[in-house]
Amino acid sequence: MDIRHLVVAAAAMYCAACTGPLPVRTVLDAPSGAAQPMCNPAAGSVDPVCAHRAHEHASECVSDAGVRSDRGYDLHFVEVDDQGALYPREAPYGDAYGQLDAFIATLRETIERKPVADGVSLAMFVHGWKHDAGTDDDNVRKFRSFLCGMAEIERRPGNRAVVGLYFAWDAKRIGLDTDHAALNVTFWDRERASDRIAQGVIRELLARVRSIEAEVNREWQERVRKRILEGGFPSPFDKPPMRFLLLGHSFGARMVFEALSNTLIRDVVDLQQADEILCLLPQFPQPGCAGAAPNDAVRAQAVDPARAADVVAAGLVREADMIVLVNPALEATRFGALVDAARGRGTGADGFPYAHYRAPHVVVIASETDQAVGAAFPAGRALGSLFDRYVGDERVADRTGVGHYLPQVTHRVSPVTQACPGHEPLPAPAECRGWQIPEAKLAVEARLFNTFERRICPGGSPGCAAPDGRKAYPRAFCGAPALVLQPHRDAQCTQAQPFNPNNPVWVVRADANVIDGHGDIANEQLHALLRQLYLDSLSFRAAPL
Repeated sequence: MDIRHLVVAAAAMYCAACTGPLPVRTVLDAPSGAAQPMCNPAAGSVDPVCAHRAHEHASECVSDAGVRSDRGYDLHFVEVDDQGALYPREAPYGDAYGQLDAFIATLRETIERKPVADGVSLAMFVHGWKHDAGTDDDNVRKFRSFLCGMAEIERRPGNRAVVGLYFAWDAKRIGLDTDHAALNVTFWDRERASDRIAQGVIRELLARVRSIEAEVNREWQERVRKRILEGGFPSPFDKPPMRFLLLGHSFGARMVFEALSNTLIRDVVDLQQADEILCLLPQFPQPGCAGAAPNDAVRAQAVDPARAADVVAAGLVREADMIVLVNPALEATRFGALVDAARGRGTGADGFPYAHYRAPHVVVIASETDQAVGAAFPAGRALGSLFDRYVGDERVADRTGVGHYLPQVTHRVSPVTQACPGHEPLPAPAECRGWQIPEAKLAVEARLFNTFERRICPGGSPGCAAPDGRKAYPRAFCGAPALVLQPHRDAQCTQAQPFNPNNPVWVVRADANVIDGHGDIANEQLHALLRQLYLDSLSFRAAPL
């Protein structure tokens, strides 16, 4: 960046500080009874009439990958200022103050309108640096595309309604194009803003969603509890009527984690307590229980059927079905408490002996070529932590982003065409033939998932209640080329450290083919990976199901 860019940035930031941020989505739904405009996206864009609406309704859509859906989705926007608060009820902010209430009301209406057997899937995205809620913002366009593919996935085998929520903030700070070099000087200013926003209304929003999800899924949870109490195994085909996928990128991923960090640790601990009891119930043989050493209190709970059923059913409840953090601008030290809790203290080399494989709860996907988090972030942290005190390896962890601090990394995803020295590349899965045809893409991905499901299920029975994560790797995903997910290995292709494959917290290093650099979240390889990983939450959300 030359001196001209610095001058432009300084002048723009000075002016922006005088005026404050402004919302983009200032118009709520049309009055009751009036026709709502259709916001059916074409190549990611919608009709200009939808550009300032806080609710885009799409009755049909085509994703960037060519996936067509005649079911569509509803996309809502909630915008906050630099303090993490909703905008005031006054000019020039329009109706932006009502965005949160409007979203919650519409979500409830959608749930009430759908038969319980069909249910609702909610996907929330929190964007990162250099983006906003603008109708042609690349993140908005790609989220529309993602929702379109999700809508088509959710029609099989059920008919779930798909609702999207785009949580927006002024991550540009100055009104320049996303790729303008002058925006780079806003990194530290926007980092501080993201920390304030993480303590703001996003916490209320997530709490409201969790409350609604608990209410909607209460009968399902009670059915699970009742079956356990009666000594029968919960049906693997009895799925909760509401699902929630939470995505964050860059500083957006930082916000998601900071807003939920305490809750995520509680969810992990509840799950471990449930698994300790499962491992003591002889009617529920589990593949991961060999190393379990429950204490006396857990044994007492296991012999009391009512208490055992309560604990196991409670372990099924968690903050969203899956949380994906892409290139999070977050120190490894902040993430470390969750990693340590998930690994378990005082357990064996592989960590806590989780009873069986579940869809991962928290997935970090970090690009190996992300210079913003991999290089610039450590430099900024070194200056900001100059006088901090550390013990052991904490200084390195505090100045390294999540996904770049190797002791926390659990997996690597790369094209199957890559191979360790002296090893042959893995063949592309036969199930992925035809994946390049847009109309066949989702069916092909489902076919590969069925193969994976049979592989990790005892006796090859799909929808099993005790899947074995030890049989999961190497795991292939359809793509161009196909992808393979494996436990993280060092330069000599030796597994870097012990890792329990049933652990619900993943930190995945991604090859540039999957996501190249910090902002490459439009990469179709990444979208294909996320679509297919999302299928785990449909079959292995939190077994026993």
